[in-house]
Amino acid sequence: MNNTNSRYKIGIRGSGAMAEVDNAGLIHFGNSKLLRWVIAGDDRWYDPSADASVRQTTRDGFPIVVTKMRVPTGDVTTLAYCVADHGGVVVFEVRNESTLPFAVVLSDPAWRTVRNPVPMHDEITQAKMLAHVGFPTDAVIHPIGHQASLRFVYGAAGLLSREQIESLPTVDQVASGWEKALSGATRYNLPDHGIVKEANSIRAALLMGVAEQNDIADQVVATTESIRLGEKLNDVELNDYVAGIEELLKGKQRAGLLRSLLRRSKTTEAAPWYVDAVLSGATFALHKLAQHTAASDVRLARAELSTNTRFTEVPPPGDFYALSPMKRLLRVDCEFARTRFKHSQSGVDVLPLLTATRLGDPSENWLGVNFEVHGLSAGSGTVGYAVRWHGERAAVLWEASDTSVLPVTSMANDPTWSGNELSGEVLLASPSEHQ
Repeated sequence: MNNTNSRYKIGIRGSGAMAEVDNAGLIHFGNSKLLRWVIAGDDRWYDPSADASVRQTTRDGFPIVVTKMRVPTGDVTTLAYCVADHGGVVVFEVRNESTLPFAVVLSDPAWRTVRNPVPMHDEITQAKMLAHVGFPTDAVIHPIGHQASLRFVYGAAGLLSREQIESLPTVDQVASGWEKALSGATRYNLPDHGIVKEANSIRAALLMGVAEQNDIADQVVATTESIRLGEKLNDVELNDYVAGIEELLKGKQRAGLLRSLLRRSKTTEAAPWYVDAVLSGATFALHKLAQHTAASDVRLARAELSTNTRFTEVPPPGDFYALSPMKRLLRVDCEFARTRFKHSQSGVDVLPLLTATRLGDPSENWLGVNFEVHGLSAGSGTVGYAVRWHGERAAVLWEASDTSVLPVTSMANDPTWSGNELSGEVLLASPSEHQ
């Protein structure tokens, strides 16, 4: 039997969670309302709450939940997602990916589709069959032919007409919309798609307003990411954002924050690994908001912090999922670029150590792997790059948005290289030379 305790939140931008989808693909609402579904095959009932063949994922990390269950000669696939039309609509789509017809049974008749339900048997027999799987007598039954699909909807504004249902965006359009909504953040084209999905999932939760935030650092990161994604701050929100940055710098002894790190000291003090990345992102976000004085203040504070502080080591790849969601975002970005200060000069250091294990896949390293990263925040601008291999040497093609990002280096892979132009290409030394 599946564990139905873990749930995906689905919704639209700014909506909160309109519904939650459990591991069986059942849809839950905050008012205890629940949509159950089962499949009536030729041989037996197929119940996702009890079937061991159920598999589940999201589409590219977006709040589009894909649940699959084996039926004879193939799968039944369900999609659960939300669209903004008509005040917000929850969509439940059932696809028959087998070679035989079956019927889907929904526990709640309030879910609408483009056609009327069809009884399978006489009223008494059907009631007994539904009772066998714990469904009420008003459950609805819809046959679905092989390779066919059917969409059901539940609207916040009430029942929808057939024409309204047919005009709703498709799941492909919804996915495209989420991709566009997240385009302002860092974009990754990596062989390990799991990390891309994780970052998309966290950022989508931010846009919905349901992202987990455990401490001041998480709150600052959440606001920074929201700004990058195009969210506007009112005066109160901006003041709260700046206050959070100030509290992080002051280091009140709470939630593992810093302790007076900006005061001059004869000893080098330790700080969590993520603090420098939090402040770097905040500098970029404040520039984006045209709060240039505040951005300059944070940059200067970060420069002073870097001279007085020893930062703890970045968590290894195997510890990635033990981090909070906001710190996972930082960890992904830290894998591919880190802004730095050296002799009062800023710059950005790019590329993971090519001989090191890959984030999210500790069994592999980056040797021979082509990948791209775009829109990494650095200074008051961004940097992106692509890696292409020529034998055992990596060629790096980079592009920076402005001079605040420069120089571009990759000290872990080739300490002799420094890129001082806004764009260019370099063939790094062989990894074997720096192991």
